[in-house]
Amino acid sequence: MPRSFIWFQSVPGGRMDRSVQELFLNFTVVLITVLLMWILVKTYQA
Repeated sequence: MPRSFIWFQSVPGGRMDRSVQELFLNFTVVLITVLLMWILVKTYQA
Protein backbone atom coordinates (compact mmCIF):
# COMPACT_ATOMS: atom_id res chain seq x y z
CA MET A 1 0.00 0.00 0.00
CA PRO A 2 1.53 3.34 -1.05
CA ARG A 3 2.44 5.85 1.64
CA SER A 4 0.35 8.53 -0.09
CA PHE A 5 -2.76 6.35 0.33
CA ILE A 6 -2.19 6.16 4.08
CA TRP A 7 -1.65 9.94 4.16
CA PHE A 8 -4.93 10.50 2.30
CA GLN A 9 -6.74 8.33 4.87
CA SER A 10 -5.25 10.29 7.77
CA VAL A 11 -6.45 13.68 6.45
CA PRO A 12 -9.20 15.11 8.70
CA GLY A 13 -12.79 14.96 7.43
CA GLY A 14 -13.11 18.44 5.93
CA ARG A 15 -10.33 18.08 3.35
CA MET A 16 -10.74 14.34 2.85
CA ASP A 17 -13.25 14.56 0.00
CA ARG A 18 -11.17 17.01 -2.02
CA SER A 19 -7.99 15.00 -1.52
CA VAL A 20 -9.71 11.80 -2.62
CA GLN A 21 -11.16 13.60 -5.65
CA GLU A 22 -7.72 14.88 -6.64
CA LEU A 23 -6.24 11.41 -6.12
CA PHE A 24 -8.83 9.79 -8.37
CA LEU A 25 -8.44 12.59 -10.94
CA ASN A 26 -4.67 12.08 -11.10
CA PHE A 27 -5.14 8.29 -11.27
CA THR A 28 -7.64 8.64 -14.14
CA VAL A 29 -5.32 10.96 -16.09
CA VAL A 30 -2.41 8.54 -15.67
CA LEU A 31 -4.60 5.57 -16.63
CA ILE A 32 -5.86 7.28 -19.81
CA THR A 33 -2.31 8.33 -20.75
CA VAL A 34 -0.98 4.79 -20.29
CA LEU A 35 -3.87 3.36 -22.32
CA LEU A 36 -3.28 5.84 -25.15
CA MET A 37 0.44 5.07 -25.20
CA TRP A 38 -0.29 1.33 -25.19
CA ILE A 39 -2.73 1.70 -28.12
CA LEU A 40 -0.19 3.79 -30.04
CA VAL A 41 2.51 1.16 -29.48
CA LYS A 42 0.16 -1.65 -30.52
CA THR A 43 -0.91 0.11 -33.72
CA TYR A 44 2.71 1.03 -34.50
CA GLN A 45 3.86 -2.59 -34.10
CA ALA A 46 0.92 -4.05 -36.08
